[in-house]
Amino acid sequence: MIRQQVEGDDKGDYDPQWLNWMIQLDTQPNGYTTGVEDTETGELLCLLVAEWVHNMWVRQRDCVVVGILKRKHCPSKYIDLMMHQTEYWAQDNDCKQISINTWDGRKGYLAWAERKGYTLRGYTVAKDLK
Repeated sequence: MIRQQVEGDDKGDYDPQWLNWMIQLDTQPNGYTTGVEDTETGELLCLLVAEWVHNMWVRQRDCVVVGILKRKHCPSKYIDLMMHQTEYWAQDNDCKQISINTWDGRKGYLAWAERKGYTLRGYTVAKDLK
């Protein structure tokens, strides 16, 4: 899934260490992962990775979704399920807010997030050095 996203968008060479870090994040005290596998093939259909972080600006914990990965044939109900599970995990860990990091600012993605109750709160600006 990640290889397809990274190489398909010409963002760079795929580095499997990122996926390994995401899959193992739930072994950290502040990490969480959830996914859905195809029961017949064992193929991973989608994966959500999150962590809680200290928000020092307002003295609270926040949940940051660092990745939502899905195959093209993954039903949207599984994404909804993972989002609900993450929200419960965040509440159980005394988080006051959930944010989703994304490199994809497509209108459709932002509309999906808005339908799920998320609001656009910021932008990331970047400058390529090479």
